[in-house]
Amino acid sequence: MNAKKTFGAVAMTVALLAGMGTATADDSNGLKVGRAKPSAPLVGAWQVRVTPYSCLTGVEFPAVAFDSLLTFEEGGTMHEMTTNPSFQAGQRSPGFGFWERTDRDYYRAVFKAFVQFDSVNAVPPRPSYTRGLQTVDQGIEMPDSDHFSGDAQVTFRDVNGTIVPPPTPPPGCARFVGVRMQ
Repeated sequence: MNAKKTFGAVAMTVALLAGMGTATADDSNGLKVGRAKPSAPLVGAWQVRVTPYSCLTGVEFPAVAFDSLLTFEEGGTMHEMTTNPSFQAGQRSPGFGFWERTDRDYYRAVFKAFVQFDSVNAVPPRPSYTRGLQTVDQGIEMPDSDHFSGDAQVTFRDVNGTIVPPPTPPPGCARFVGVRMQ
């Protein structure tokens, strides 16, 4: 009987110690790392206002600003949907990608969306897009848990993977502000 009790106590101690092995440790920035890290403040659904700007001059184009919805999930995946009117109906798919925390209040998110067909009858000022893939690489700063802002670099590739010039307007950069959906 004592052997059974001793074995049970040892087994319970081993199980507790094994569970403690998944505890988190602090990295050099004081952030929790490891499996048990807390949910990032970025996780959730966001309404985002996007304003394209010239990558070369920094001049913004508020006349062609648009709204997008972004959802950041636990585990680092994300989804995006845009109202960008410069794309023709059905021309662009929703965006899918990943996000990662880079510092206490900073994140990086990258998503890709298919440009399903070349623009048809693209009369200026409407941009002309080429069938292929759009990639958006964003740097996000969160001053509080309900707001973020940042910059994005936008790259277009044709179906062969060759980078094509961004349509004008907008050139391949954008600033954005996001508000958590309540």
